[in-house]
Amino acid sequence: MLLQAILIFSSLNFGCDTLRLPLFNGQVQEESVLSAEPSAGLLIKPISDSIVRSCSDGRVVTGDKMDSIYIILIKTDSLYYSYAQLDSSFVLKDRIVKKGEPIGLKKGNGVYTTLAFAVCRYDKKSKTIVSLGNIKRFLTY
Repeated sequence: MLLQAILIFSSLNFGCDTLRLPLFNGQVQEESVLSAEPSAGLLIKPISDSIVRSCSDGRVVTGDKMDSIYIILIKTDSLYYSYAQLDSSFVLKDRIVKKGEPIGLKKGNGVYTTLAFAVCRYDKKSKTIVSLGNIKRFLTY
């Protein structure tokens, strides 16, 4: 618990952060995950234990644990932001989060070595959530 508190405090950048990615110290491993389209998502490998932060304001749709990992899905007005392969979650379903707020922890040596991050939309025709292409256009610059 103390480690999480220290990591959360050290992840705050006090207004200087552009929040291009949900991790401060990660390296993009691949730009085509969760979809056949290029650039539909990102695999981000943290350099060390890292706080994962929300890239948008929104409501937590799910923060469930599946097997040994967490998947957090945050809904905005028209989009969903997916954070998968987390080692722990700080948020519960239906919680309102703000951009930059800590939502989970990704360990540098966790079960999965990368955070799978994607931006999605709800497809009314198929009634499913689908990944969008060119994820970079949704990140704050």
